[in-house]
Amino acid sequence: MNLDRLPLSASQKQFFLFAFAGGVAFFVDVGILALLTRVFGVDPISARAVSFMMGLTTTWLINRSLAFRDRPAQPLWLEYVRYCAVNGTGGAINFAVYTLCVENIGLVARYPEIGVGIGVICGLGFNFTGSKYLVFRRFGKSSAAAEGRVEIDAAVD
Repeated sequence: MNLDRLPLSASQKQFFLFAFAGGVAFFVDVGILALLTRVFGVDPISARAVSFMMGLTTTWLINRSLAFRDRPAQPLWLEYVRYCAVNGTGGAINFAVYTLCVENIGLVARYPEIGVGIGVICGLGFNFTGSKYLVFRRFGKSSAAAEGRVEIDAAVD
């Protein structure tokens, strides 16, 4: 996906790609949730735990290939663990909102896919910030300059 022609900053393009990955993962999440609840009769809370992890893995694969493709390489297992930890926290926000909606709103109880959308929106900002600055972050002075930040070296005598 080439966004070079759009008048967006690098961070805005990154957020757009991050949101795109989330959109794809939303359909993975909802599709697996619907399959588990409607076809296999799994309760919506347990089904969401499974569908969430599938969506999380989908976003990691897409984000590492698109939104954060310019970040330095790190061992895949370490990157995935960091991604799961950061986005798991955002997922806890997502899941809590989903559960509150399923348990307190009749329409969402009948159609839990609606609750997925509400939960996703609530976790998006946290997940993007955490992914950018904790999972796929650059290290060192050259990366600070590339991101427009200033680093100060402190010497300890």
